[in-house]
Amino acid sequence: MPRKLLNVSDLRISPPAMSLRLRSAWPALSAAPPGCTDPWSEALEGTLVRVDDAWYEGRFVRSTTLRFCGPHGVAARGHCGGALVGTGVVRVVAEVEGPGSRPTLSVEWQPMSDSTQVTVKGDCPAGFATALERLYRSAPHAVEFELPVVAGSRQLLLDDYGWVLEIE
Repeated sequence: MPRKLLNVSDLRISPPAMSLRLRSAWPALSAAPPGCTDPWSEALEGTLVRVDDAWYEGRFVRSTTLRFCGPHGVAARGHCGGALVGTGVVRVVAEVEGPGSRPTLSVEWQPMSDSTQVTVKGDCPAGFATALERLYRSAPHAVEFELPVVAGSRQLLLDDYGWVLEIE
């Protein structure tokens, strides 16, 4: 069934721009080996500008700290650990969709590899570190949320995605 697109100008709130901040709220792993924790954090922040009736776009700043440990890579024996630290700009596109009682905004972002700085350190196999860096520089991501009915700043926990959204 094709998605029904809403005309943004038909919404009670049809902002020409929206400031968004996405913060990771990923759960901690309960089955981690002793002495091994996987705290992660990622944030994206920027402004989406309406480009037509159903689309917004923008460039957001992304910052990430990803610590990991466990068996990684085909040749991994036992556990290895490390951290990925990255920053850069991501290209963001967003589409207003319906139907339903409240419209939703599907937000997708793709790293801009020319602006991405990433460092992977640790004692994992070199192939794993290289693959993780390549993934960070190229993998697209997406979230979807209902647009708030009332203007103003809102904070939403996006349960299905592990993100907290702040929208203004």
